This record gives sequence, structure tokens and C-alpha cells, in this order.
Amino acid sequence: MSKKLFKSFGVGFLGQFAFSAVNIVGSIFMMRLIEPEVFGVMAFVNMFILFFFMYATLGMGVGLIQKKKISKKDTDTIFTLILVVSFVLFVALCIGSMFSEYIFGQDVGFYIRITSVAILFKGVSTIQEAILRKELKFSVVEMLRNITNLLSILIGLIIAYLGGGIYALIFRLILQHLLYCIFMFNFSRINFSLSFEFRLAKPYLKFGLAVLSTNTVKYIVSQIDNYLVGVHIGNVALGLYSRAYGLVIAPSNNFTAVFRSVLFPLLSNEITNYKQRFKAHTYLISLLLFVFLLVYIIVYKYSSFFVINILGENWIEIQNLLPYLVLIAFSIVFTSLERQLLLSIGKTRFDFWLNISFAILKISGITFGIYEGHLLSVVQYYSLSSLISVVLSILLTYYVEYKYYKV
Repeated sequence: MSKKLFKSFGVGFLGQFAFSAVNIVGSIFMMRLIEPEVFGVMAFVNMFILFFFMYATLGMGVGLIQKKKISKKDTDTIFTLILVVSFVLFVALCIGSMFSEYIFGQDVGFYIRITSVAILFKGVSTIQEAILRKELKFSVVEMLRNITNLLSILIGLIIAYLGGGIYALIFRLILQHLLYCIFMFNFSRINFSLSFEFRLAKPYLKFGLAVLSTNTVKYIVSQIDNYLVGVHIGNVALGLYSRAYGLVIAPSNNFTAVFRSVLFPLLSNEITNYKQRFKAHTYLISLLLFVFLLVYIIVYKYSSFFVINILGENWIEIQNLLPYLVLIAFSIVFTSLERQLLLSIGKTRFDFWLNISFAILKISGITFGIYEGHLLSVVQYYSLSSLISVVLSILLTYYVEYKYYKV
């Protein structure tokens, strides 16, 4: 790979790491200031907001990056389309939130209506970000992401310190996307005109909607645990679960982001010998197992100290959840590694069915835990289903190795 590409990957990784580190520290301070039940209510709000975020962009960012050449008319058409779609979604969510009150309560519907304004900012900043990424200006994108993330967390903490409660979380989310949108317009220096030509939008729509359909399925699967815990066990349990999950899963998401951006092209293009490819895969698994065992021992030994002295007594119940969540985090990273190997050798069919199997196992595990009615049971069954996913991915990988490549 070229030095420029390696540099881009390095900048992306450092930016992602800084973003997650600030989020973790910010979350810890927020957890000291805000009750678990409030986080549970906000988790319900986020289910809707993040879902509409996906549709506000229409997957157009990926389409812009993927296309070789884009014209001024292309960007104007996409900008106009996203602006209209974002506004329609904003209005639709405001109206739809009134009906959600019958399921999640009146407060949740009200908070959704306030937070939904962030959809407008998310939509209109999509094109600028996509163009900057297309030009490999990752340093600019990561700088803006981290600055807006830091500023929004600081403002959110001030509101929380003043007793703002859930409004600290709501305005933190709105400010993050508002500031990012403003900075994107300022730094990208891309001017748009309101014009629309369907023939220009059609190829982007075709590509973007295909990506969007896949992401929709992934999003629903990723949120099913929050929904089931919140509806069947309650807002307090959801607040405990969502915060503990976020603290532990955030580092694993950094690893999976690196696998997607670095490992896939490396295995696909640089290591052309299949024997070497599988050897590299085995080496990475060994390294991952070592890191996992180290982290698991630390969490198991010091989780009590961390919860009581860092988070506070309001969060004492998550102490027993953390070791199981580490198992889940490990399975996420491990299965991502297996998937990148399958994709690098062109076995997309196996990858698809592996994803379906993971989804079924996750939903089954969480459902068994919900049936017992305890948050700890949910996490225990979820971790068990995650470990089964790991075993399944190992068996499938070795099946592919021996059946197709005789490695």
C-alpha cells in the first residue's frame, strides 16, 4: 500500500480512538451527575433518532465516495434531495412521536420531538464530509468530529451539573450535530445551489439505498436488546445496561473500525497467497486472544473498584455485568476478524449467512434472559450466545479453508 494510504489509515485510527476516549470520559462524568433511569429514557429516544439519521443521508455519502468523478450538478442535486428528505423525516418524526407516547410514555414522545431537530443538521453535513473523505482529507474530518464532540460534551456536562438531567443529554446530541454542520460548511468551502435532476440522482440513489437496506437490518438487530430490556424490565434497567454496554463496547468498536478500513484491503490486495492469508489470520486470532484474556482479568479483578469509586453508588448494579460484557465485546471483535477474512476471499454468501446466524443467536439469548426477568440474566444469556457465535465463525472459517483452499 502507498504511504499516503497508510497515513490516512493512521489518522483515521487516531481520530476514532480520540473520539471514543473523549466519549468514555464524558460518559463517566455524565453518569456521576445523572440517574440511570434518565439514561434509560434517553436510550429510547436514541432508538428513533439514530434510525432516522440513517435515512436522512439516504446512503448518499457512500455513493459519492464510491463514484470516480462528481460534478457541481451532482452535488447540488444530492444536497437538494437530502435537504428535502431530512425536513420530511423531521416532520414525520415529530408527528410519529405522538403515537409513540402510547408505547413508551408521554415524556419519551416529547423528548423525541425536541431531539428530532438534529436530523436536519445530520442530513445537510453528509455531502461535505463525503467529499472530504473522497479527497482523503481524513485529518480535517477527524479534527472536526473531535472538536465538536468535545465541545458538545463540555456543554452537556455544564447543563447536567446545573441539574438539567435529560436535557443535558438531549442538547449535547443536538449541539454535536449543529456544530459539526456549521464547521463542515466553513472548512469544506463547498457552495451548493438548490437544484434537482432525477437522472443525476438515480445512480446515487440506487447505490445508496442498497447500502441503506443492509444498514437498516443491522441497526434493528443492534437495537433489539435495548428495546426488549426497556419494555420488559424498565427504564432503570435500560439505563444501567445501555451505559455499561457503551463503556465496554466502545473500545471494541475501535478494533472493528480498523478491521474494516485496514484489514480487508490488506488481506484482499497485499497478501495474495491464500496460505499466507490464513497464517496471518491465525496470528491475529492469537494476538486477540491474548489481549482479551488480559482485559478480562483486569475487569474481573477491578470492576468493583471502578464502579464504586469512579461511577458512584447509583451504578453499583453494573458491577456484575462488566465481565460478561467483556465477553460480548470480545465476540464482536473476533467475529469481525472472521468476516473480513471471508470477504477478502470473496465468500460473501458465507458472510451473509453468518450475519443472519449472529442475529438469531443474539435475539434468542436476550429473549431467554428477558423471560427470567433480570438484567444480569439478559447479559449472561447474551454473552453465551456471543460465544456460540465465536465458535460458529471459527468452524465456518476452517471449513472454508479446507474445502476450498486445502490449507
